[in-house]
Amino acid sequence: MNKTNLLLTFFLLIYSCFGYSQEEENTVNEFWNQSKLLHKQNKNEESINTYKKCIKFLKNNKQNSENRLLQAKTYNKLGERYQEYAEWTLSLQSYDTAIIILDGKNDYYESAVLLNISKIFIKIREYKLRKQYMQLAKNKAVTGKNNLILIDYYKLNSKYDSAIMISKKINNNAYLCNNYYLKAFSLFRKDLDKSRKYLDSALYILPKIDEAPLQYFQVYVYSSEYYIKRNEPDSSLSVLKKAEKAVPILNDLEVDIHIAEMYSATYALKKDYKKAYLYKKKSISLNNKIKSTQKLFAYTDWERKIQKRKSEEKLEAETKNRNLIIIFSLIIIIIFSVVILKIRRLNTKLKNANYNKDRLFEIIAHDLRKPIISLNLLYKNDDNSPNNKANIQQGINYLLQGFDNLLRWSISQKDTKIKTKPKIIDINELIEENIEFANLEAQQKSIFIENNLKTDYIAYADEGMTSVCIRNVLSNAIKFSKNNTNVKIDANEENNHLYISILDSGEGFTAKHNKKGFGIGLEISQKFAVLNKGEIKINSSPKGSKVQIILPVNS
Repeated sequence: MNKTNLLLTFFLLIYSCFGYSQEEENTVNEFWNQSKLLHKQNKNEESINTYKKCIKFLKNNKQNSENRLLQAKTYNKLGERYQEYAEWTLSLQSYDTAIIILDGKNDYYESAVLLNISKIFIKIREYKLRKQYMQLAKNKAVTGKNNLILIDYYKLNSKYDSAIMISKKINNNAYLCNNYYLKAFSLFRKDLDKSRKYLDSALYILPKIDEAPLQYFQVYVYSSEYYIKRNEPDSSLSVLKKAEKAVPILNDLEVDIHIAEMYSATYALKKDYKKAYLYKKKSISLNNKIKSTQKLFAYTDWERKIQKRKSEEKLEAETKNRNLIIIFSLIIIIIFSVVILKIRRLNTKLKNANYNKDRLFEIIAHDLRKPIISLNLLYKNDDNSPNNKANIQQGINYLLQGFDNLLRWSISQKDTKIKTKPKIIDINELIEENIEFANLEAQQKSIFIENNLKTDYIAYADEGMTSVCIRNVLSNAIKFSKNNTNVKIDANEENNHLYISILDSGEGFTAKHNKKGFGIGLEISQKFAVLNKGEIKINSSPKGSKVQIILPVNS
């Protein structure tokens, strides 16, 4: 057992123990390198068998996406090796297996396999299939972003300028050199001087490429053709000897044919017809070997495969178009829905604005007009007594309350968040202040405000907001009470909450009271109570109403 086999056995042992995908990949690389080495040593059968062993190794391992990709790559390499030995049918079978394993899930590698298939169709002069598979390869290379296959595609279609441009872009000297000498060859019959420039460019890049036997061979073979065109057989022989050094390494039947034909043409130019004949005979013999393998090729099977691929591509394109239509339709529906929603929101805002405007005018007409009239009457009265002045002051306070409510209400209609500053507040003091504030209105209707708080009460809330709540509810109680009646204020604690109750003996709240301004005061009070983690409850009947302001006692 040689050193290479021992190394392979070592990698297999590691993989069987650990099963890491990296170890699997390392082992596969060892198989590939061994096959390459055997190929260089002209051990063709052993090189092929090494790839087969690699495939068997992969099939015996856990099947996952990484494993299947390595299988497809190995089948592609096996196909390339068969192709070098002019075993077209076996090569195509290997490529086809690689395509089946990839299953359309890896455009990058599938493009490489499809292009290899098209190269075989070039060799066997099946140009229709060659064109079809080459186009498939290009499509996959574009979607898979495989620049190397795109370079090969342009090269095989004699579009060397495009191939050179991409080679420069990705900084690949091997492909750049390859396309320089092919460009030179394409100019042999048109412009020998320009052709020489491209050959010189290829020769300049050649030393910069590591392990480039194919480029080395082809640069010098094409240089030989250049010298033959210039009728310089000695220069042609000189470069052919350089090219011949790469022949054993390449171990390719077509390479053998190419150099034999060039030697034959060169010796014919030197008028050494004996050597020219021998090389020509060798070339014919090798060509016959290739032609014998072509007879085994089943054309109809590959016609069927290409039709199947076309059908699959057509179906894929139709599915893609259908999906695009669905996506586009969904986008249109979403845009339309958003527009409709925005229009509805704008309509709602407009309706609310109109409603609020109407309410504003109604409140001004009912709530603010009355205190202004009262103040006007008091002002016209010549009574300068302290009592009259107190009444004027209370009227002004009542008017200010109305404007204050309007201001707070307008702020509450906006989207801005109202901030609270909760703290421990004295409820008894707040109630006394608001009773004093409401006395003018109560006296005008001969209503007595009865404060029944017998103990001290506190609440944890915003003092200003709490005062607004008490003032508005008390004002509403007076407003809707009958003359010569009482309005009672009481309080009690329950479940860490303070219940402030204001009772009147009016006719009860109905929808018509909104027009008198009841709605705006209570709306503000309810919002302020909620902001302070409380609420306002109303219990109304034709015999009177009970409104409770509920606030937390603790934070």
